[in-house]
Amino acid sequence: MSKIEAMAILKQKQELRRGGLLAVREAGGEDEVRAQDKPHGNDIMDWLSQNNGRLEVFEQRWLLGVNRWSLIFAASPPLWTEMRKFTVRTLREFGFGKIYTMHSVIITEVNLLADEFRKKIKSDNGVVKFRNTFSLSVLNVLWCMVAGIRYEHDDPRLLKLMGHIFNMSKSVTFGNPLELMLPFTKKFAPWLLKANLRNKVFDSCHELSKTLIEERKAEGFYLSGPQNYIDVFLKKIHDHRDNNETVYTEQQLQAMLADLLMVGSLTLNATLNYGILFLTLNPEIQKKCQNEIDSIVPRHNAPTVDDIEKMPYFQAFMLEMHRCANVVPNPVPRLVPKDWNLRGYRIPKDTVILTNHYSVNTDEKIWGDPRVFRPERFINEKGEFVPDPRVVVFGFGKRICIGINLVNSIVPLFLGSLLQQFNFSVVPGTEPPSPEPEIGVSLSPQEFPCQLIQRESPNKIPV
Repeated sequence: MSKIEAMAILKQKQELRRGGLLAVREAGGEDEVRAQDKPHGNDIMDWLSQNNGRLEVFEQRWLLGVNRWSLIFAASPPLWTEMRKFTVRTLREFGFGKIYTMHSVIITEVNLLADEFRKKIKSDNGVVKFRNTFSLSVLNVLWCMVAGIRYEHDDPRLLKLMGHIFNMSKSVTFGNPLELMLPFTKKFAPWLLKANLRNKVFDSCHELSKTLIEERKAEGFYLSGPQNYIDVFLKKIHDHRDNNETVYTEQQLQAMLADLLMVGSLTLNATLNYGILFLTLNPEIQKKCQNEIDSIVPRHNAPTVDDIEKMPYFQAFMLEMHRCANVVPNPVPRLVPKDWNLRGYRIPKDTVILTNHYSVNTDEKIWGDPRVFRPERFINEKGEFVPDPRVVVFGFGKRICIGINLVNSIVPLFLGSLLQQFNFSVVPGTEPPSPEPEIGVSLSPQEFPCQLIQRESPNKIPV
């Protein structure tokens, strides 16, 4: 590279930095661009979707094994596109977008969790330590969604999978600074990145996925009348059995199940824990949510998605919770497939692209008081809920996270049902819990104690 070319590139990077909208840095010899506002984020993700900007967090064949791909980490654009399309369509058909078919499953899990809380009220003065509190419950909902079955919370398979997921949360960090700044470490010093633990966790989860698949194959419903996600995928495998180039393989199905069960349960557990944390830290907000829920839903009934849509303040609470929690602050990075001009800035081929939810959701220029938990910012003068499109929860651009429907149904139904039954408060004689997060595969609250008090309500909400 000539001196003139080097100076031109340096000038380009300085201009990007001065814009304040894109952050640029050299990561171990690799250029990286981080979008830090929503317009740039939308432009970037839409362009990459149209131009097959492939995902790159780790080298996939090194991390997951030869020919073992997934939805979250897939590096092959055609495969990722096909798997995303299939997953969205199939989950919508079997409950993902038709939440009423999943309502009884969710409320069953809420009731079981509420029973455990009531035991704590009797034995430990209602003090519950929140960390993996929701993990088994949401994992069971996801399991039911993909396999059509649920397990008791003491089932060895459920507990084993939960243990693997917890280990993964500690072994994988998206946007690991060491990995981004010194990418060669993932090949030559994997122990620095806990890569061996990662591989063990992924292998174990794939083995459990394989067991699920074998059980569904033995049932035989996938050929005559598919009943869930696994069945539909198995039918695809059968229909494409003579195509050597097909992406529909049992290895791919194992990877997809690992994605859905692991990443889904981690992010849902973290989000629900944040909900309880913010309710605990803001008792006046908690009371407003409870009053609104009580005014809409009879105390002997569980709230439904239709009920939630009639609750402007509770919806505002939910959006403020997502804004402040930032459970996924930096989604999976992408790689620019060809030279690109973004709003007057030249971005070379093979530049790493990251979008930054956190910087948007905590921008003082947008929110004024971003560190203050204030649902009223989404309520207008008429008392109506007005969502702000500047909040980034499920990604930038048109192809947002496929989990949007799942989160928008499971989380409010869990929190709404629990608010009907319990008050959540700081444990007397202790300091309020810190909202500072633990960093792993997602952001989650540090373990915190909370005192639960039973509200006057039926012992169990009918399913």
